[in-house]
Amino acid sequence: MKLELHEAGIQIDGCWLVRDATIELAAQSLTALVGPNGSGKTTLMRLLGGLWSASAGDVMLDDKSIRSYKRVDLARRIAFTPQDTHLGFAFTVRDVVGMGRHPHLGRFERESERDRAAIYHAMQRADVLHLAERLVTQLSGGERQRVVIARALATEADALLLDEPVANLDIGHALDILELCRELAREGKTILIALHDLNLAARYADEIVLMSQNRILAAGASAQVLSDDHIARVFGVHTTRTHTPTGETSLHFHRRPPSTQNL
Repeated sequence: MKLELHEAGIQIDGCWLVRDATIELAAQSLTALVGPNGSGKTTLMRLLGGLWSASAGDVMLDDKSIRSYKRVDLARRIAFTPQDTHLGFAFTVRDVVGMGRHPHLGRFERESERDRAAIYHAMQRADVLHLAERLVTQLSGGERQRVVIARALATEADALLLDEPVANLDIGHALDILELCRELAREGKTILIALHDLNLAARYADEIVLMSQNRILAAGASAQVLSDDHIARVFGVHTTRTHTPTGETSLHFHRRPPSTQNL
């Protein structure tokens, strides 16, 4: 599948939340969306998912305007997981993950064997299978986050748009989720994840999209997008780089140039 923005933007009450955004997300790709708080990352994801309509430009799914798709068809093709998902009702984990199958079911239609298999595999891949009968109101923040990701996986959508999917996770489960995202991309999914951690973005993403002041400042390979100049311009910090024994680059950030740190 191919998901694109063409000079797209959204304006509310005279204020542009995202403006002139052009990107292309292809199958078998994992793209990281980075930028400061308030730079428009969540809005851009909602535009791509068809949850908000563009005020300018267009969103294209497989070379057709997203406006031409029925809502249920979009829900089968694109799954969006917000950062602040609220699970306030006492559903079991299995019930919440099962909600991901709703776009595939007709009114009053019961789950099929395929639906049950999709739910099982989604829980297994998000490491919540052992929590299946627990109430979501009894889970930790990190456990609930993995349940929400499992619900997105249960849709079997071609594209997954995950807004800060590792924000509430311990480092072990965060790495598990990012490894899973990379694995899903290799299997043919189109994956877009919003991340605050630039090192994780550089390590796991095939491409990075950098947002600043509600516009896309740069998009492409990590070395190109996460340049010292871009990081200084967008985040107001200086960068030094070290290399791990495995050849990976690690970014370190400073408010002042490193040469002045001890002055």
